[in-house]
Amino acid sequence: MIKGSVGGANTKTGLEFELKTDFPTFLGKQSGYRIENIDYNTIRRKTGEIVKGTKLRTKPLRWRISFLDEEVGQIFQKEGLYRYFDEIDGYDYTKIVSAKLLPDEAIFVINKNTVYIVEKKTQSDGGSVDEKLQTCDFKLKQYKKLFSPLNKEVFYCYLLDKA
Repeated sequence: MIKGSVGGANTKTGLEFELKTDFPTFLGKQSGYRIENIDYNTIRRKTGEIVKGTKLRTKPLRWRISFLDEEVGQIFQKEGLYRYFDEIDGYDYTKIVSAKLLPDEAIFVINKNTVYIVEKKTQSDGGSVDEKLQTCDFKLKQYKKLFSPLNKEVFYCYLLDKA
């Protein structure tokens, strides 16, 4: 990290870039597509017990993608990915990885049985984005470990701002 610079989580430009490139918003404006909140208030207790939710969250991080009224995929942002895992009977991500990776967006395409992890990076001043890009191999391996028991293929990519 550059001495005296502000960390990524604290940057206004990073948040602005993430909002500007929000995939559910973009896709919902495309002809034939419908985006639906499927982010229920499911919780995982400290004991590992999963309590399935019945109410939709007001600030969703999970959506169903439909094209011409047929479900074609799902979108997850940050914790939304783990909320999805929490709804799968017998799946416990805490036994697969030691720490959560929170993707900016993850897009599951049903007919390809593939999850696309999208990390968004912006940098207008000196900073450590170039160093973060070097973690790609590690993160891809971690995501592949997470999705391997579910028999899903994983691709990892960056969406970079040309600030």
